[in-house]
Amino acid sequence: MKTKLSTPKDYIPTFVKIIFLILGGSLLYYSSLDNGFFTLDDVAYVQNNELIKQGSWLQFFTQPFEGMYQPLLLVSFAIDYWLGGGSPWWFHLTNVLLHLANSVLVFYLFKQLNWKESLAWMAAALFLQHPAMVETTAWITSRKDLLFSLFYLAGLITWLRYLETSRKNYVYLTVGLFILSLLSKSQAVTFPLALILLEYLQSKTFSLKKSLIQKWPFLLLSLLMGILVYVFAIGERPDLQAGERMVYGSYAFGYYLIHSFLPFTNMLLHPFPAEMQGNHLLGLLVLPAIGYFLYRYRQNKVVVAGLLFFILHIFLLLPFLPNSFIFYANKYLYLSIIGILLIYIYLYDKIVLQNKWALFFLPFLMIFIYGTNKELQQWDEPILIWDEVTETYPESTDGWENRGYYYYTQQEPEKALENFKQSIRINPNRFNAQSNAGAILTDMHQFEDALKHLDIALKLVPGNEACLFNRSIAYQYTGKLDKALLDIEEVIQKKPLNADYLLTRGAILLNSGEFPSALKDFEASIQLNPKNYIAYSNRGLCHIRLGEMQKAYDDFTTTLNLKSDFPDAWSNRGLLLLNQGKAEDAVRDLSNAIRLAPGFGLAYMNRGRAWIALGQQTHACEDFTLALQNGIRQAQAELNQYCSSALP
Repeated sequence: MKTKLSTPKDYIPTFVKIIFLILGGSLLYYSSLDNGFFTLDDVAYVQNNELIKQGSWLQFFTQPFEGMYQPLLLVSFAIDYWLGGGSPWWFHLTNVLLHLANSVLVFYLFKQLNWKESLAWMAAALFLQHPAMVETTAWITSRKDLLFSLFYLAGLITWLRYLETSRKNYVYLTVGLFILSLLSKSQAVTFPLALILLEYLQSKTFSLKKSLIQKWPFLLLSLLMGILVYVFAIGERPDLQAGERMVYGSYAFGYYLIHSFLPFTNMLLHPFPAEMQGNHLLGLLVLPAIGYFLYRYRQNKVVVAGLLFFILHIFLLLPFLPNSFIFYANKYLYLSIIGILLIYIYLYDKIVLQNKWALFFLPFLMIFIYGTNKELQQWDEPILIWDEVTETYPESTDGWENRGYYYYTQQEPEKALENFKQSIRINPNRFNAQSNAGAILTDMHQFEDALKHLDIALKLVPGNEACLFNRSIAYQYTGKLDKALLDIEEVIQKKPLNADYLLTRGAILLNSGEFPSALKDFEASIQLNPKNYIAYSNRGLCHIRLGEMQKAYDDFTTTLNLKSDFPDAWSNRGLLLLNQGKAEDAVRDLSNAIRLAPGFGLAYMNRGRAWIALGQQTHACEDFTLALQNGIRQAQAELNQYCSSALP
């Protein structure tokens, strides 16, 4: 049934080969463990993902996330968060371990395909060290590719075991692994066709019709996942005509094919070009060439199966289809490259080993290791990645937006804002750029400008939760409380148990004078998140308005226990103590507020009043003067009353 390949005798035990794989990969990827969170999806999937921090297992499996149904990915992130408390080190460690595990599975897959261990090890080593694998392993959010490949490869191996032994338990195990792969990433829908390819490769009496009928449970599961993908899919797709998609799809396919053999350029993001270039038309030659190649070597099962395996796992990611978001990306080679390795190892065996050139493999592997190490160094400084993208594709909005994300995560909002504005200059209808510019301007308290961007973003994507939330904050600070309340109400209708949303509505109601309703929101927010110090502080203000001074004092004290460097809480508690006649305690609290915020004019004003109560007129006049200098106009009246040297 199987064809033996000519290989030299294996002298190294299997477990030693596995150890070499693991040690080699560990040494190569060790430096990536110290990397932080990357921009773009890492922010949404990990850093700001409340679902992995406090969500339930039921939520993982019943709610799509970011337009994707990937519950096992969220489960793995939740476990990492639980183990490491949100430290990126744990997330990177899991990624590296998954890549090592997948490399071992590639070894066993080639062994199960009846390759000698030495050749199977070569295939696994090339897979492990290939530079195109760096993006998938070093980027935390790309774990979806690592995770689905883990179950996918294991499923291929168990199916081959079934073909070899005819034991039904391997069928059940394969179905289970396929389901786990689907729950990790929808790309696993290709699994039934991959099984058919393996059967074609292994069997001398292959029947496509019989194989398809046998795979009906797998095909049904793939169909169901395809429906889910269609229902949940979201994102900004490029507006391309059918002809453009044909050209770009063919060009991208050629890139992937060449890059599998010669991985010399590994730029992270290749966005769709602003306009079609002449070199893109060369891509139209790729598909006919592949068709001719398959026909020419149709009698060679290894070459045909390898190339079809590659095509199968890359086709759904090509710009031929309207669900394609980007031109091409290295991470999409992660599983598909196994087909190219199949051809490469076959040719190596037939050409190189037959001519006693066995050591030819070593320099080839060293080139891969060098390229991978170079890629990993770039991931140590992510800004270099986005600098390269924006320099190479200056008219692409994707590069500028991702560069903006990076600067935002590095707490450089001005640089982030400029990058988002550059994206807007290129294309004013970019939702992400408009939305993020609005969010940053809201954080910077430039509310009028923020509202302009948020209004545009909401016209592009009506009802967007983040935009409505940010706009409600901007409306609140510009005194448009009715509009702020309408926006936050719409957000709360979508997520009624979000602590931040309830806190924001409470603040709006507090400023509107609806104290009992505000109090309910603050209490609900605290119940959902007992460590939110702002909720306690705002509830304290609400208690003051309701005349509940002791409760207000307790809330400000709790706030300071949670956040001792929060000047507003010191100031508010100091004012409360002053009104209760506890001037010395008031001076202490107000001094803490001023220490933390030297330009806190209201704290100077109230501390001056406390000094007056203590008979310290000199100190009081100094504070009234500082209050006036810091924008508190009422301090002039205090200066006129208590200080002979009142400022004009």
